[in-house]
Amino acid sequence: MSIPMVVVTGPDGSGKSTACKGAAMRLEEQFGKGTIGAASIWDSMTATGAFKKEAVVRYLSALGGPARTLFLFHAMRHSVELALAKAPRLLVVDSYFYKYAASELAYGTASSIVRGAAVGFEKPALTLYLDVEVAAALKRKKETSQYESDGGDFLKFQKSMQAHWKQLEAEHGPWIHISSCETAEATLTKVVAAIDRAGVCKQMPSS
Repeated sequence: MSIPMVVVTGPDGSGKSTACKGAAMRLEEQFGKGTIGAASIWDSMTATGAFKKEAVVRYLSALGGPARTLFLFHAMRHSVELALAKAPRLLVVDSYFYKYAASELAYGTASSIVRGAAVGFEKPALTLYLDVEVAAALKRKKETSQYESDGGDFLKFQKSMQAHWKQLEAEHGPWIHISSCETAEATLTKVVAAIDRAGVCKQMPSS
C-alpha cells in the first residue's frame, strides 16, 4: 500500500466505528478535504445500493464458517479498495480483518481457513485496539446482532473471543491499547493523540 493505513479495532461495543469515523473527520479538518479515507466492511456491501444491511445479516446467518469467513474478508478487502480508489493520503479502517478473524475463530471456523483468508491483507502502519469490559460493552448497545452474540449470549461469546484477540495481536502486533471506558469523545481524543504520537501522518505522501 502506497499510503499509511491506521486501523481502529477491538471487541464489539468498544466504540471502534465511532472512533474511526471521528478520527477521519478530525484528520481531514487538519490536512484538508479528500486527504483522509475511511473504510468499513459495510462500504462494500452498500456501495451499489443493491444490498440492505438487514438482508446481509440474514444471509450471513445462513452461511457456514468457511463461506462466512470468505464473504466477510472479501467485503473488508473490497471496502479498502473502494476507499483507496478515492486517492486519499491516509486511510483509517474500522475493525479490519482482525475483528472478523477473532469472531470466526470463536465460532470454531478452522484456523487454516481464517488465517488463509487473511493472506494478502497489508500490515497497517498503526493499529489501535480499544479495550472495554464485556459487561460495559453490552450496556452500550441498544441491541446485539446474532453474529456478535452467537445467536443470543453476547457476554459468553465476546468472552470466548478474548483468547483469539490475544493470539491475533501476537501474530500481527504489537498494537497500541486504548481504554474506551470513558465517553466516546474522550476515546476519540485519545485515538487522535495516539495517531499523532506514532508519527503516521508524517508518512503521508505529498499531494
